[in-house]
Amino acid sequence: MNQIFAKANSRIEEVLHEKVRWRWIIWIFTIQGVFSYFTLKQDAILALKMDLPPLIIWLIIMGFLYGCVSNLIICYLIKLTGKLFNAEGSYKNILKSISLAYRPHLYTIVLIIIHLSIAHYFESSIIQNNMIALVVLMLVLKTSIGALAIWTLVLLVRNLMVVQNLTIGKTILNYIVALILNIPTHYLLISEL
Repeated sequence: MNQIFAKANSRIEEVLHEKVRWRWIIWIFTIQGVFSYFTLKQDAILALKMDLPPLIIWLIIMGFLYGCVSNLIICYLIKLTGKLFNAEGSYKNILKSISLAYRPHLYTIVLIIIHLSIAHYFESSIIQNNMIALVVLMLVLKTSIGALAIWTLVLLVRNLMVVQNLTIGKTILNYIVALILNIPTHYLLISEL
């Protein structure tokens, strides 16, 4: 386990010395936005009577809006609240570290598309004849999405620890305070999108 974290720490150090790659950050924030938006509004999304390709495009657009706005604000709030904990690290380094932590969501998006595909074609006779297989597959998909989300959170805390040079406790507190300050923005984005 220590080897994994040592390798990951060297990777975050490399990323911190690179220039900000805005296209990459926006893409990763969009993917994280798709994950968050899908997780928060899953029932409403599955209830939409749309064909699958337009539904996926719509979800990506909503993910872009939600992910970019909320993550750019949360990064700023992490930087701002970090001052309470004597944290180091620039806004750009926080952006880079969070975008690196969100990389597991690349796999999450594939699982969400599979989930949507299964839900979309649920009414077909092939799937209805294999209900047990469908339930097991959906359980595996949801468990995998959850496991990737937990791994992303672990990476997020570890990356912020490195960037802000804080202990794990202060890093978690800093992140929680930033999330609490972000509640109005989050509420506005979720209720309006």
